[in-house]
Amino acid sequence: MEYLVLAVGMGCLLQYSLVAMRKVVILIKKAVKYITFTMLLGLIILLSMGCGDGDVVAEVNGEKISRAQLDTKIGELEMGLQSQGFDLEELSEEQAEEVSKNLQKEALNQLIDEAILMQQAEKMGVKADEKQAQEELKQFKEGLGEETYKQLLEEQGLTEKDLLEHQKLKLSYDALFKKVTEDVTIDDHEVKSHFDENREDLEQLKVAHILISVEPDSSEEEIESANQKAKELIEQLNNGSDFGELAKEHSDDTQSANNDGSLEVYFSRQDPFFVAEFTEGAFQLDKGQFSPEPVRSDYGFHIIKVLDKKDSYEELKEPLEERLLAARKNEVFNDFFTEAKEKSKIENKLEE
Repeated sequence: MEYLVLAVGMGCLLQYSLVAMRKVVILIKKAVKYITFTMLLGLIILLSMGCGDGDVVAEVNGEKISRAQLDTKIGELEMGLQSQGFDLEELSEEQAEEVSKNLQKEALNQLIDEAILMQQAEKMGVKADEKQAQEELKQFKEGLGEETYKQLLEEQGLTEKDLLEHQKLKLSYDALFKKVTEDVTIDDHEVKSHFDENREDLEQLKVAHILISVEPDSSEEEIESANQKAKELIEQLNNGSDFGELAKEHSDDTQSANNDGSLEVYFSRQDPFFVAEFTEGAFQLDKGQFSPEPVRSDYGFHIIKVLDKKDSYEELKEPLEERLLAARKNEVFNDFFTEAKEKSKIENKLEE
């Protein structure tokens, strides 16, 4: 699946521009009228007409970007929005026009960045060739199976040729990133200093939980009933009942329930994948302890048990070092790319 999303694995450089896409998201969330996506595409086409030189929408150091490339990229961005759950059909005409402008602008920015990336990869001798991309694509295809592969292409609105070009771009980015950052290092002193300054935020827990779920439209009686059930389970734990057995029998999180309630991942206080109430409740406990009272979140009532805790430098050094090194490499590469873009001759014919 990862190869079917162009931006995957390409860091900040080739992901959707957060500013541009945030504008699109805000417009969608504020939508109050309806307009079909066919009309939205029509607006995009109208915005493109009369701009630029024939089918060329931009040039990057002499390399031409065609309107066909732009239309394809716009389609990819639209697919990306839909995959995040945004309904592009619920837009007023004014909102649709603003969205189409942002989509077109962001699509062209991405194509320009991709052109510069490939040019720099070629300049440094690391640009992926057809053979490399074909081999990667072959392995991916064999891993999925023919039927699933075709289904995914259809769902993403891509041809095999599109996917091959995406693969060339990804391989070239990976090679260029490695080349540019190969001499970047970080020493033990920096890692230890960062740990000492951020010790509390770096602590990690592994937990199990029992969830008594509450639906968003539940009545007060239903909410109180769920709360009482969670309290009764805590009482059973206090009397010696096995946490894993209670999780299997009562937890509404069926995936973790089958594993004695264990979530099987370590997380920190800053982890974005856990709701704040859950994280706060977990970090109030020591290893081996479980919640003395149910922890309320939007999902319902949790009983949390801490299975393991990592809070020493020795336990956290390796992942911390990897994270700090990755951040420094990203910074070095972003500086490299920014400079390359500033030195590039870019002609945006849609703005002429």
